[in-house]
Amino acid sequence: AKYPNGATKSAHLGGEVNISCQIPEEHKVHFCKEDDNHICQNISTSTVTEMNGSSERNEERVFTVSISNVSVRDAGVYWCGAETRDTHLTFISLNTKIQLNLISE
Repeated sequence: AKYPNGATKSAHLGGEVNISCQIPEEHKVHFCKEDDNHICQNISTSTVTEMNGSSERNEERVFTVSISNVSVRDAGVYWCGAETRDTHLTFISLNTKIQLNLISE
């Protein structure tokens, strides 16, 4: 598989965690967090810092989302993927699932 299906990350309370995902070059990144009803709530892309991937033909970009000052409510399941727009439709393909666990001292 070209995309990692999932990853588990651990973070300390008050610490910082980086979540990375790879999306095709021409697409917009979509990053969201699952709520209690298993609905993925969009997270403002202002928290997304873009890093260029070192792919051979530059077709993939690596996006890194940094969450600093991690709190209890940051724990949970995050998804990220690509967003493409057609004339009136937005298609979102979520290809990476990240489980964020908290390490309590």
